[in-house]
Amino acid sequence: MLEKRFTVSGVYKILDALEVYQTVLENKKYKYPFFFWEYCIREERVAIIRYFIKDILKWDDKTLFKNLDNYVFKEYKLERMLLVHYNNNFFKAINDAWPGKYKPWQFSKKPIEKWTERTAVEATRWLIEKQLKMSTGQVYTRLCSEDFENNNLGSMLRTVFEGSIPIAVQKAFPEKHFKSCLFLTYLKSSK
Repeated sequence: MLEKRFTVSGVYKILDALEVYQTVLENKKYKYPFFFWEYCIREERVAIIRYFIKDILKWDDKTLFKNLDNYVFKEYKLERMLLVHYNNNFFKAINDAWPGKYKPWQFSKKPIEKWTERTAVEATRWLIEKQLKMSTGQVYTRLCSEDFENNNLGSMLRTVFEGSIPIAVQKAFPEKHFKSCLFLTYLKSSK
């Protein structure tokens, strides 16, 4: 990690980026050195993000999905990092620290500004294969709009696929040749 010069009680100290973050966070009167975030390399940012989530917030995944947003980063003095390196998108920061572990639609406070068909197809595949672990037969008989709603994908289903589960499934799995007329319960609850 790169070392940064930092003034603590009038004395220069050499601190790594994580120590600078800890000092700024613990001592409200201290500020980041000029251009701190601009010169902060990826490995340093990842260490800070992981420390922030695991050691400061101490949130499990469920709490993280429910509560994390840009305002939490701001509250813990990380807003400039989000702006400089992640286009003000908290999910990009999380994905940088844990590549591929989370999907943006898992978060209640959406980091996705606009759904595209590509991201909607990816989300539908994730829902069926990874989250619900449904077989082809179960997709026909059990998949319902409530499954999309319960996984923060209701607005995606409505805006990209006009609320149609058969269309969403057909777009997500063109190789499986799903037939619209075979969907039995897509408007009913899966309970």
